[in-house]
Amino acid sequence: MRAVCINCGNASALVLQKLEGGDGAVKAETCGACHGYAKMLCQANDMAVEPLADDLASLGLDIKVSEAGWSRYMPNPLILVG
Repeated sequence: MRAVCINCGNASALVLQKLEGGDGAVKAETCGACHGYAKMLCQANDMAVEPLADDLASLGLDIKVSEAGWSRYMPNPLILVG
């Protein structure tokens, strides 16, 4: 089975983005079709990955992909926008 975008279902425009120098445990899966992204947490790279803490700790990745033109499908529930 091929990976598809969780927002639009496109299978041909997915790219994994990560911060340079990191362990690769947290990546952003970007979709060139809908210009959205979702964070991926990879336990294979870090067995101690914790979804809420690592999502918040990887705000640099959010900034990187946001500045490149992608929008997050679902915002971090710990960050209040107001």
